[in-house]
Amino acid sequence: MMRGAGTTTRRVTNLGRGATYFSARVRGFARHRVQVTPVALMLDPGESARVRITVTGGPGRFDDGWVVWRGARGTSTRIPVAITR
Repeated sequence: MMRGAGTTTRRVTNLGRGATYFSARVRGFARHRVQVTPVALMLDPGESARVRITVTGGPGRFDDGWVVWRGARGTSTRIPVAITR
């Protein structure tokens, strides 16, 4: 949950058994621009990295969507994001 424009951080962890490349995509937002930094990560098993989710635009309007992290080995993890006033 984010209140309007701004930046939050989240942790992404490789729970697999081997080093894996992950890439992020943003989906579902209609009124805001949402960016993830970095957009790609290479993580060893058990390794974590912090990522920034930045929201701009659309002040005073509710919006929602998600960030999808896809792993090179076919995994997919979805982080829901809700933007409030």
